[in-house]
Amino acid sequence: MAAGAYDLYIEQGATFRRTLTVKAAGVAVNLTGYTARAMIRAKIADAAPLWTISCTIPTPANGQIIMLITDEETAAFTWKSGVWDLELVTPSGDVTRLLKGKVTNDFEVTRT
Repeated sequence: MAAGAYDLYIEQGATFRRTLTVKAAGVAVNLTGYTARAMIRAKIADAAPLWTISCTIPTPANGQIIMLITDEETAAFTWKSGVWDLELVTPSGDVTRLLKGKVTNDFEVTRT
């Protein structure tokens, strides 16, 4: 299965939260025992990520993954763009890349 394309738009200084639902044949996949991970890099080949996105699966039976970057964290971003992907890891350790795409950081004007 090829990863779906999904670009991220992050507003510097604002909370970035996305709730994604993993489905198969239109039905939410039970993610009990699964983990999710996501990173942003300036370029795919870069060794160090610009950011590791916090990914949680709070209620595995509903198939939802929550990606979160706090407002304090986005406020510290100094980069303008990059690439990202989201991987799902099964209880047995198999990895599936669910989504991939570009990331744009929109610099904030109002700051404290």
